[in-house]
Amino acid sequence: MSRPPKAAPSGRRLLPTKAPGQTWTAARERLVIELCEKLRAEPIPKAEIAARPLPTLLRLQEVFTLDGEAGVLLARRNCGQMVRGRPTGTLSTSGYRLVFVDYVQYKSHRIIWKMAHGRDPKGCIDHINGERDDNRPSNLRDVLPVENSRNRHKSTSNSGVLGVSWCRSSKRWQATIGFNNRNISLGSYIKKTCAVAARQCAERHLYNLDEVRAA
Repeated sequence: MSRPPKAAPSGRRLLPTKAPGQTWTAARERLVIELCEKLRAEPIPKAEIAARPLPTLLRLQEVFTLDGEAGVLLARRNCGQMVRGRPTGTLSTSGYRLVFVDYVQYKSHRIIWKMAHGRDPKGCIDHINGERDDNRPSNLRDVLPVENSRNRHKSTSNSGVLGVSWCRSSKRWQATIGFNNRNISLGSYIKKTCAVAARQCAERHLYNLDEVRAA
């Protein structure tokens, strides 16, 4: 005959010492793959597909001089708040540097990429090291929107693995992945290796875009 649970000295119920968690199994892998397939079937937001058209390269060269080593745009002449020979732009609350050309606001990194490569970017401009104000051409790359999301949450990881972090409240490893400006949960796991496996599985099935590039 089973005994009733013992009461705590204070009269409160005893709580389990461990919260529920998951391990990486074949069934869990199938669920992550199904999630990725649903995400890839979603339409890409219009804001991610087409950014504001940039001025012509000739017009940009009339307004700015590109300092590629520093990753900044220098004013070619005095105009409004721009002082000839000095860096231009202001830092937004989201961490991007913004500049004006003919009274229209643009993100500096898109203009820098165009001036460095001589053409408009085809997709989003991603900061390779995750620093939004590091606009050196060597730190910028032209990528598809989902690849830009992949790099967006790099600074939030406390595990050394992108998309895997330790949750103090649940005492579990959380796995996430970025897609279309959202942070998608891949579950919580007892072991870090399981969370890493979930993240790697999602990367393979969500970011496998070779067929998109070839189209």
